[in-house]
Amino acid sequence: MINSTSIKYKLSRLFCKAIIQTFEKVSRKYNSTTLPEFDKSLKFNFEGIKREFLSYYETNNIPSAGEISKEQLRIEDQNKWKTLVLKVFDYYNEANCLSCPLTHEIISCQKNNIVSALFSVMEPGTHIKPHRGVFNGVLRYHLGIIVPNSEDVFINIDNRKTFWQEGKSFIFDDTLLHEAINNSAERRVVLIIDYIKPLPYVLNIANKMIINIIKKSPLIQNIIENLENVNTKRNSQKGTN
Repeated sequence: MINSTSIKYKLSRLFCKAIIQTFEKVSRKYNSTTLPEFDKSLKFNFEGIKREFLSYYETNNIPSAGEISKEQLRIEDQNKWKTLVLKVFDYYNEANCLSCPLTHEIISCQKNNIVSALFSVMEPGTHIKPHRGVFNGVLRYHLGIIVPNSEDVFINIDNRKTFWQEGKSFIFDDTLLHEAINNSAERRVVLIIDYIKPLPYVLNIANKMIINIIKKSPLIQNIIENLENVNTKRNSQKGTN
């Protein structure tokens, strides 16, 4: 694992940040409000996706977001936010994909456009503090899987409160300041997908080049290594039972 305090890590972050900031000055005006192509398939198969998630959740421990990425501890340090990761760039978490075959099949059909895919679980009392995503070259998709019937469960995006609904979706630019809250007595589950933003031809080429740089960054490589460590730990625990 690459140490987040190392000079290599810090220089890599500064380099990526400089490239991203330059690109975003141009790309931000192309933010779309049109739902992506895969939205129809996910909604059509919603009940099956929900069933396979529940089947996994009832028999497995889902790691906290901080266990997968230490960066997430800055915004949620109570281990109440959990993530079942299916895909991170070119890496597919095979164990999780096998447990959620329907979801995996749908996202695999869009593998060149989907950057990441995961189930985000907010246990009761979770507060994901205000934060911004790192790159405007992708858009974030939310599909409500399990949503408590409560006004105390919402996401606040750029000072606009949005409520999830089961089987309903929306997209947003996650470089806008946002926070998520679940003050209900039930868990909230959302399928989150980051996908490449539709852009004019030249900008699209530049965007994919930057995404490729981010893919090779220490931050992403550490996430993949942590996912592998979680899988190894889970397999060893099953072997002793």
